[in-house]
Amino acid sequence: MRRTKLGAVGLALLVCLLFFGVVGASGIKNVRMSDDPDGLALTDFPSGTETVYVVFQYLDLATETIRVRVYNHAGAVLLDQTDTYNGTGTASIAVAGGGRPFPDGPYVTTLYFASGYLSKALEWTVGGTDQPPTPTPASPTTLQVEPTSLTFEALQGGPNPPSQNVAITNGGGGLLAWSASKDANWLRIRPSSGIDPTLLRVSVNVDGLPADTYEGHITISGGPDVLNSPQTVSVTLTILPPAGSATTAITPLPTEVWVVGGETIGPHLGEEGIRAGAYDGEVYHGAVQFDLSSVPPDARINAASVEFTGQSAEFLGNGGFWRLKLLDASVDEDGATHAPADIHEAPVVETLLPPLSSADLGAGVVNVFVFTADQLDLLEARLTNKAVSFRLDGPTGESEDNLFIWDSGYNADGRGARPVLRINHTLPPMGSVVSAPAK
Repeated sequence: MRRTKLGAVGLALLVCLLFFGVVGASGIKNVRMSDDPDGLALTDFPSGTETVYVVFQYLDLATETIRVRVYNHAGAVLLDQTDTYNGTGTASIAVAGGGRPFPDGPYVTTLYFASGYLSKALEWTVGGTDQPPTPTPASPTTLQVEPTSLTFEALQGGPNPPSQNVAITNGGGGLLAWSASKDANWLRIRPSSGIDPTLLRVSVNVDGLPADTYEGHITISGGPDVLNSPQTVSVTLTILPPAGSATTAITPLPTEVWVVGGETIGPHLGEEGIRAGAYDGEVYHGAVQFDLSSVPPDARINAASVEFTGQSAEFLGNGGFWRLKLLDASVDEDGATHAPADIHEAPVVETLLPPLSSADLGAGVVNVFVFTADQLDLLEARLTNKAVSFRLDGPTGESEDNLFIWDSGYNADGRGARPVLRINHTLPPMGSVVSAPAK
């Protein structure tokens, strides 16, 4: 009597061992199939067997999740069980034939451990037969993501809310290798790629963000041959304002968006794209001015940020950083009449955080720059001027093109994402005396 060869599903699972190895010192050992809850390893069970056991030892675990799957020769899942283990002991998981004997033929058991990676695959048979079963095509690899929306809430100036998890699984056969990306720099994801099944940890960084509602997205892809791919997880972040405060969102007019190239090109007003970096031997700057007249001049600013949405990475190179710089108040006056050199050489008062690398940039990606406490004081002083100006600076090397373009919001089709200055502010109590800013 000889053992039956397993079909394509079993072979694919066994091939995974070539990549991930067998768990040993990592905390799991002696994974086996047996006819007894603590029995010896068996690879062939007699015809008529109704129950078998997946047995393994675990060593010094600290709240580790282990997932066990059992497949028949057609790729159908007979068992899919996930449990959490602590300390040291022996695990025994019963696999029943549904009240009747297992059909004769081959089976595969898989064990996932250490962040969901395939750690062990066992081939075993019932009633070893001389004729292999009729091959059944494996079901296609299918990406499954749950949930597809997340909601976070935090208080302005408070701590980050707890992280949340997104489960990534394979609803079909084969091996699912996935990757994830995000479109907002206040979003955090870990890991950014893996093998099913995996829990994707999603968190948010609210440091410096003014009270408002923010929308972000996580795109999870399993490749061109994977069904149901890609999938998007929508993330809503609501930052609650301090009592008695309000948030004002300000967008620039076309005449308040400038693009200059060095000291000679521009400034071009109302361009579709805000360029920053180097292209064709020229250094480009994008500049934006915001009208502050909608914020009372005697307001106290609690938090503020400037938001840009990426438009094109067509000319993006390698290396370097992009920074948003608060310009001297002299630039705020008669902005539309400035010569290129006025913008190119404008005095810089402060640089906002964070600096951006090329990995932080992309079409549709939202970049948010935040103000420190000292920078809030400088912005507050501009309320009496009723305007504030910023310049985007990129890498200045001229050896290769390294230019990024953000959306101005003034595209020909009327669509686009304009830059936004968000200011959370509180009015002074009625009857209080407001001192004039120092000159």
